[in-house]
Amino acid sequence: MLFRSNGKRRVIIRDGGYVYCLNKESEVRDLPRSLAAKLLSHPLDRFVLDCELMQDESIKVFDALILGKHLLGGEEYTTRLDMIRTAFGKFAYIEVASLAITENDKRLFAQQLQAENAEGLVLRRLDASYKQGDSRQHKKIKFWRTVDCVVLSIGTNGKASARVGVWHKSKWIEVCGVSLIGKVQPVVGNVVEVKCLYSTPDLHLVQPGLLGIRDDKSPKQCTSDQLTRILNKNWIGLPFGNCLDKITSSR
Repeated sequence: MLFRSNGKRRVIIRDGGYVYCLNKESEVRDLPRSLAAKLLSHPLDRFVLDCELMQDESIKVFDALILGKHLLGGEEYTTRLDMIRTAFGKFAYIEVASLAITENDKRLFAQQLQAENAEGLVLRRLDASYKQGDSRQHKKIKFWRTVDCVVLSIGTNGKASARVGVWHKSKWIEVCGVSLIGKVQPVVGNVVEVKCLYSTPDLHLVQPGLLGIRDDKSPKQCTSDQLTRILNKNWIGLPFGNCLDKITSSR
């Protein structure tokens, strides 16, 4: 079991005097200059890291495909993680993923993460080799429910907030408002990740909060089926009739 934090998922590649940063769609993304300089000063001149980029410009490393002359794709995960700790464990700007193995350690670890308001955790097979994409070797468990939305408007009524929505039956519908105080400032059209408790039957998010901008998602992926999957369990099976079908005509 691994810690999953609240950063942006990235693949960081160093090849000699160059360092690159990619999102989950293999699109190039900016890397903070201070972090890039630190990575370029690392003794290893070649590596490929699967990690999360944090707001404090540090990284949390979950996996690695290349470390120096070592190609790690065929190694078991525990071997890869040990090599990552050896290569990067002493550097303040890099945190290597924590690992819980026994049943008791997993339970305590999950309780600790929930108390720290972490996003969730990842269960992984320790004997698995590296596979890119949906390898079915791990399972993500989120403590929050999250929805990818598009920013429809900002600063309504002079407030530091944004109205966000999803695509439903050939039109954009608003699903909630989120505060922008102390948050990264999006613009209209950005895809953002919103956490919430659940969705109501008429597709409104309950207790929403902005997590950040998703630069690895496109607006066409922000559809209403995300909300129907997180309906409050107390409403499932109740006689709401064709409530969802009436939404577009009532908004």
